[in-house]
Amino acid sequence: MVSAISNKEVVDAFVTALLPAFRSMVDEILREKDVVISELQDSMKLLTTENTVLRSRIDALEVYTHVDNLIIKGLPETYSEAAQPPSATESESATVRNGNTTIASIVQFCNTQLNIEVSPMDISIAHRMPKGRSDDTRPIMVRFATRQIRDKVYVARKALRQSRCHIYVNEHLTKSNESLFRECRGLWKNKKIAGTWTWHGIVYAKLLRDGRIMKIINDHDVAQLQ
Repeated sequence: MVSAISNKEVVDAFVTALLPAFRSMVDEILREKDVVISELQDSMKLLTTENTVLRSRIDALEVYTHVDNLIIKGLPETYSEAAQPPSATESESATVRNGNTTIASIVQFCNTQLNIEVSPMDISIAHRMPKGRSDDTRPIMVRFATRQIRDKVYVARKALRQSRCHIYVNEHLTKSNESLFRECRGLWKNKKIAGTWTWHGIVYAKLLRDGRIMKIINDHDVAQLQ
């Protein structure tokens, strides 16, 4: 037996006899590998599609929850709003007082500077938000009692451009739509689109080439504008 294994001709014949079976086994392994890879790729595509659908639904739900809100920037803070945070025992009553003061400021702002009639009953809730990098005063998030009042205030913001004051009324966008709007504004400033705006939390853009208006839902839509 040992002498047979040491014989080169015997070894070569043995290898030659086993080689087809070995190749067949390797080919089968490679075929199985390709099948597994293909199945994994199909699973990843399915998961990606499902993830995209779920994200779209979550974004749509978030847009809906924000649609009655507006963000007011640049409205001066009253003394009670700017005061130091209350103690734990006074926090609830102080929050109510500050909220009422903020609502009063919004009502006065709408009646005097936007020239539309708004009452405290038209506002469900209002509170100051943390300052952003470019904010001199804390912005206000205000939720209106009805969509009609909210839309009147948003449309009336055009009066602020004529008065040249530094108060701005914006929609309460989701993080994703805020990012999309920022990209669209960059394209507008670079004169690649005719205009861009938001309405009820959705971003829109007007094309230069044919004046068509596009709803911007994702980055793919932004890429089509360029």
